Amino acid sequence: MIPTIMSLFDSRNLLEDSYYKKIEKGDIMCVDENDILISFLLPQDPAIVGKFIRIRDKDKDIYFSTAFLRLKARKCPQILYYCLKSLFYHDMVSIARIRKGYTGYATLSKDDLKDMRFSKKIIDTIFDNQERISDLIANKEREIDSLNDSILTAQEIIDSVFKREFEINTMKLYEIDCSKKQTISFNSYSDKNINCRLSYRWNKAVEIQNELTREVGCCQPLGLHILDTQNGWSPDCSEDSGDYQVLGLDAINKTGALSFDNPKYSSEYKKDFEKYVISNGNFFVSRGNTTDLVSLASIAFIDDEVPTTIYPDLMIKITFDSNINTPYMAYAINSFIGRLYFKYASKGKNQTMVKVSPRELSDFMVPIPDIKTQEKIVCDIQAEIRKQDNIKEKIFQLRKQIDEMIIKTIKQ
Repeated sequence: MIPTIMSLFDSRNLLEDSYYKKIEKGDIMCVDENDILISFLLPQDPAIVGKFIRIRDKDKDIYFSTAFLRLKARKCPQILYYCLKSLFYHDMVSIARIRKGYTGYATLSKDDLKDMRFSKKIIDTIFDNQERISDLIANKEREIDSLNDSILTAQEIIDSVFKREFEINTMKLYEIDCSKKQTISFNSYSDKNINCRLSYRWNKAVEIQNELTREVGCCQPLGLHILDTQNGWSPDCSEDSGDYQVLGLDAINKTGALSFDNPKYSSEYKKDFEKYVISNGNFFVSRGNTTDLVSLASIAFIDDEVPTTIYPDLMIKITFDSNINTPYMAYAINSFIGRLYFKYASKGKNQTMVKVSPRELSDFMVPIPDIKTQEKIVCDIQAEIRKQDNIKEKIFQLRKQIDEMIIKTIKQ
């Protein structure tokens, strides 16, 4: 008898879905054109602007949660939006309150916003010049929109390069990803299935890998090139002080470069402490995360200014042999090739926290061409990322020009 394994989504009752319930309760709401959404959390550092969104015609189909406060401007919503992000930002920070559990952030409420007071002279100047200011903003926004249309995410860049280089039919892979049934035979066990996994998710991983190896001739098990793996350590931490830094899972990201921006701190030590200290060039994957983010890869690029930092228990350090270019492997794991495999090969009952082990990493079938080809792929990806960085810088400068233009008009 050949069993058919079905997805749990086949019996999903949408009316009982948490999102539908939140919409019904008003925790998730639709927007109106010219709404201004302000993040409930504001960074205490005024140099870091919080999340602000102005709803334009193209955004009218989105929804927002109670993590945002909605403002409906009676006049000049376009100008008010930019003033809140720049001219009036210090006023918002001054009326926000720091609450327990929100280290580094202050919180806003509707009552806080009602307490804001603006200079009548500034408001009158804005109203007197609103037509001219609005026209200037509209011109800059058209330039910004044009640039935004050419923006690609890191994921899109990485995927496009791998798809082109190995001529992979991604449509077939995503058809498998979207399928709701898997029909398999009991004699389909292999050396990749020593734990006798027969789940719907596992068999999707197998089918995706089989399809990939049919298309790409240079696929090999990653385990052939792994010399060592080591889980991290998670000591007791504090938010603001300690002898050394401890990274969190957010340090690993799709760009492939480990981030040191949001560490915690600890002064706890253990006998083999040194083996958890991050060195330049170390390669890491996330051992646990959601199905979409588990086993993301990043490399540590450390300069002299980075203090002693260790990696946590939910990260695995991997050492490869000389046949692997580590930036290439980070991109390969973060590409659709790795995302589709680890999405289904990971284990865990709760899909918001699944895990991988060295076994799943070793079984990962991945294209491994010669070193020169690996280096070429890395160069192609990084060149495209630099182009995107230049576009983002142009957008930043245009938005800065809008802020400067408004301030200049008010001071005239």
